Parts: sequence; structure tokens; C-alpha cells
Amino acid sequence: MELPRELGIIPMLIIAGVIVGFIVKRFVGHEKVHGVSGIMEAVALAGGRLPYMKMPFKILASALSLGAGASVGPEDPSVQIGANLGSMVGHKLHLKEEHLTLLVAAGSASAISAAFNAPIAGVFFALEVILGEFSSRSFGVVVLAAVISSAFTQGVRGANPIFGGLHFALGNPTQLPLYA
Repeated sequence: MELPRELGIIPMLIIAGVIVGFIVKRFVGHEKVHGVSGIMEAVALAGGRLPYMKMPFKILASALSLGAGASVGPEDPSVQIGANLGSMVGHKLHLKEEHLTLLVAAGSASAISAAFNAPIAGVFFALEVILGEFSSRSFGVVVLAAVISSAFTQGVRGANPIFGGLHFALGNPTQLPLYA
């Protein structure tokens, strides 16, 4: 008796889960605040300082999770990576708090832009969610980061929409409520 081919993926998922669990438990540990809310808190209360020392382990765990097909989306890990890179660069360059928070926002915008091939969404995400304000100074930096990220991603992955291939057509007007 031969098992269906789809069942062969189950051991791979289990192994990937064990490896990710080990990485998180051993190298990342418990964080009081994490995710986008942690980035927002760091911008509002800590001047954009994020604990970037754990970033390589978070990147590895995220890549394994996404690569194995875990039900995590690319947005949160991407935003964490982008924001942490911005915080790390700003910290290493000894930038003032206002510039550091701007780099965190730029990293977040570039992450959303790359993850979804949507630079405008990345800009508004960074300005509204991460910074919580709109100024001409922050707008220019965040737009530049999102556009560069989008251009690079399109050069590597192509300019096709990330959610492309979804075509819906109404057979008759009575189907319209089903789309609402």
C-alpha cells in the first residue's frame, strides 16, 4: 500500500516545527512585547531602540516557518526584520532619537513594500501605524525606502502582483451578494 504523496510533507513540517521551536526557545526566548505592537511601543517609548541582537535567529526561524508552509504570513516577520535593521543601523551610527525612529519606520515601510509588492501600502503603514504622524520630513524618507524596496523586489521576483491569478466573474446578477 502506497501513501499519497501529500502525506510525505507531514514529517518535513514536524521537523521544521521542532527546529523553529528550538531556535525560538534557545536563542530568542520570551519577549515581553513582540511583533508590530512591540515596534510601535519602541518608537513611542524607547526612541526606536529595538533588541536587534536576536534578529539573526528571528530571521532564521521566520524563513524556516514560511519555507515549510506554516500558517504565518510574511508581513509580521518582514516588518520586524526591516524595523530591527533600521534600529540597528541608527544605533551603530549613534543617531538622535528622531532619526532612529525614522529609520525604524523606513525599514517597516520597505518590508511591507517588498512583502506585498505594494509601496504605497508600506508608506501609509509606516506613517500611520509605526510613526503615528505625518510630516514632510518623514514622508520623503519613508517613500524613498518603500520605492527602493519595491524596485529591488520587482527586479528579483518580477512585477507580477503577489496575489495574481485570482479571476472572478459574475455568472449572473444573483451571485452579487455572494461576493459581498
